[in-house]
Amino acid sequence: ARVVYCSATGVTDLSNMAYSCRLGLWGAYAPFATFTAFVEGMEKRGLGALEMLAMELKGLGAYVSRGLSWQGAEFLTTELPLSAELVAMYDGATAFWKELRRSLTLATELCALQQSRVWITFWSCAQRFFKELTQACKIDYLVQRTQQAVTDGYSVVIGLQSTGESGLEKYMSQLEKVPGDSVRELMSAGRQAAIAFIYDNFPTTTQPRNVRVTTLEEIEKSIELNILSSQCSGRPYDPIADKERLLKIREQMLQQALDASTAQSVPECVQMKQNLLAMANALVLPPSPLDWLIDRLGGPQKVAEMTGRHSRIVSDQNGRYRYELRAEGNE
Repeated sequence: ARVVYCSATGVTDLSNMAYSCRLGLWGAYAPFATFTAFVEGMEKRGLGALEMLAMELKGLGAYVSRGLSWQGAEFLTTELPLSAELVAMYDGATAFWKELRRSLTLATELCALQQSRVWITFWSCAQRFFKELTQACKIDYLVQRTQQAVTDGYSVVIGLQSTGESGLEKYMSQLEKVPGDSVRELMSAGRQAAIAFIYDNFPTTTQPRNVRVTTLEEIEKSIELNILSSQCSGRPYDPIADKERLLKIREQMLQQALDASTAQSVPECVQMKQNLLAMANALVLPPSPLDWLIDRLGGPQKVAEMTGRHSRIVSDQNGRYRYELRAEGNE
């Protein structure tokens, strides 16, 4: 049978090609025995090899990269009323992000950190979070329309902007799950993104910095200058007492430099971080849109998923969920 692989993002990473087993690049009578061998071989050869691979596939007619025309397409914008449950869910999410922003502002001040970079990451993560949440709010309506269209004899194509694969892999790694293991429920990629942001970016220690300390040579030179000044002005001067005073100041500077060069834990920030993680875990959120949509429409047996991700969570006939590879046998 003729097979066409379609992707909106192309091959941003070699792992995204795992599902394209009919390209003939790995397997029996192919240049590479397994998909893993293919990835390792291409990564070892670098960017030049990847460009040559794309040229080879284009030359064979196996790879086409182009934009699609919208000629003849019709568009309909539908406004969906939100249920009280979804409104409460959204309000809870906004309250969490407000608290995260307030706590992050305070923590960066307590830890004396530069704020520019962490805020870029903050807003990027918040945008991804709410994009997924708004997508999930449409699932009920989308499932209803899809089922009705299939009943009426239509074929339905659904486009989503994100698969949530990165968050899924991190979550499975935290749970120490491997493909084939059972899991309790579908995952919320938005929740995992928020938790990852807090773990990786919320400061709890001061930033180490360098503090200049007066050297012994500078102290001796200062005393010599003071002696000459005393001789010229006739004012009394005790070099021994002054040296003791300057050495005490130097000891204080040494302690300050030692404290500044070592990251110090800030208890208030540690407590805020723990509170935020608890809030993130307690959020009521829908599952990741793609996995939830496939599950609501009958699972992989009823839905042909055409994405580049190589792992997902699916349910079996008994309603139990498990973590699986989409390209089992090719890894």
